[in-house]
Amino acid sequence: MRRQTGYDLDLDGFDTDHITLGAEVLYHNPYQGRRWNDGETTIASLLEAMAAWVRGDRPPPYPLTEGAQDHWVAPAVEVAAESGETVVTTPQAWA
Repeated sequence: MRRQTGYDLDLDGFDTDHITLGAEVLYHNPYQGRRWNDGETTIASLLEAMAAWVRGDRPPPYPLTEGAQDHWVAPAVEVAAESGETVVTTPQAWA
């Protein structure tokens, strides 16, 4: 469930507060109060993680191997969507 502020009589301003599955909080907005949309929040999170990686404080936020595998899967998703058939991919050498 997504908890969004700024609706009805909520005067906190428009923001995603958190996302839960049952009682478990899966995501908490690290930029609460800035009123950023989902794309802006994602970009800021990625830039912050990239800066930490460049400083040597953490692993890369989106490793090249994962990006390459995601790119490999993307055309299969399109084929499946167009054909209605199941398309099977396998991990490639980079993964």
